[in-house]
Amino acid sequence: MQIHFQADPSLDALISRLNELKASNPKLESVLIWAAEGNQWSVDALNQQLPQLPLTLLGGIFPQIIYEQRNLTTGCILVTFETSLPWIAIES
Repeated sequence: MQIHFQADPSLDALISRLNELKASNPKLESVLIWAAEGNQWSVDALNQQLPQLPLTLLGGIFPQIIYEQRNLTTGCILVTFETSLPWIAIES
């Protein structure tokens, strides 16, 4: 397990970072994503782009995230795993 912070709030930056992480570690299977809602990602864009990635992605979008003892309204925290994590969708 490794923890990464993605400061750039754009969805393109997230996709690029996830691809970089996978390229640098072929054993990478799953990524837990805690994203701040200030990133303003559209649901349509998420639904189009995330399933294209060769990873199991889990997580959620929150009003704020905490990284290095700072409350942040943009960016995301990525926790990577070399195992495939089971998941379930919870509708709000």
